[in-house]
Amino acid sequence: FLLMALWAFSKSSHRFHRWLYDHPRLGRPLRDWHAHRVIPRRAKILAVGMMSMSWLIVVSASGGDWVVPAIVGGCLAPIAAFIVTRRSHAPVAAA
Repeated sequence: FLLMALWAFSKSSHRFHRWLYDHPRLGRPLRDWHAHRVIPRRAKILAVGMMSMSWLIVVSASGGDWVVPAIVGGCLAPIAAFIVTRRSHAPVAAA
């Protein structure tokens, strides 16, 4: 969501884009993504965990039907794979 917010602010408000990018707590993951395509391990765990919980809710609410959970799982699996396969730390610069 932070990446989408940063993208949207880049199109609409330079002031809010700069505020989010330079934020003391939220800015570092955004700068790491921008510079190195890094997703922190904690963010990966939270994202994949929330997607898994969402899929389980869909499964439990589907009443035994397999079509909707299969479609939702088919949409979430590639996203989860993308998140998991990104680096967790920025590369260390050689001195």
